[in-house]
Amino acid sequence: MYIATSSTLYRLDRLPPTKIGDFVLPQPQPRWEFVTQGIRDIAVDSRGRIFGLTHHHLYAVDPKTARLTHIGPTSDAIDDVERISNISVIIHQGRDLLIGVNDKAKVFEIDPATAARKQIAEIGGGCGEIAWTSGRLLTLISSPSPGSGPCVAAVDLDRGSSSCIAPLDEWPHSLTSYWGTPMALVGDEMAALHPMTMQLLPSRAPLQLGKPVVAIASGVK
Repeated sequence: MYIATSSTLYRLDRLPPTKIGDFVLPQPQPRWEFVTQGIRDIAVDSRGRIFGLTHHHLYAVDPKTARLTHIGPTSDAIDDVERISNISVIIHQGRDLLIGVNDKAKVFEIDPATAARKQIAEIGGGCGEIAWTSGRLLTLISSPSPGSGPCVAAVDLDRGSSSCIAPLDEWPHSLTSYWGTPMALVGDEMAALHPMTMQLLPSRAPLQLGKPVVAIASGVK
């Protein structure tokens, strides 16, 4: 499992996490958004390749050094509304699929070689973080219906729909799966979700990195 702050990549085999390295861009590369905002999310495929997302660009991340290689833009820098906010790798129809969502709950397939995107679904409900776990795609939805609170939802890409599984009292800002167990990042603590009910379990593991964690990710299985 990998953990990322906006500037640093860590490996989580045990606590505390082990630092791999600071994210470094080779020159010449587009740097302004990286310097000002850094990495926003990471995703790992079944081959162990790591992808990093900034405000408008996709990067390949070296798992041994955290060095970044620019792949391409994921959105028009002028069109901030349509920018991709979260990425994940899922297994869809028997193959790895790098996907991204934006704040309008549109789901995109992202080409891992070029960063070109293609919309494949629109699931509604204020979609947040996404993760592939236990053979299904999960997302956080801020408001599935008027007057309702946040929930964990299952996504059906073929139908372009989502359905709430469990309400949330807290809002995790990252989801992943570790050996089949759905995991969430709540503040600076790791928490497991009950595999059946998807409720956050009370036991927490502080990461103690001293700076905000933006993402957790592990390879899909």
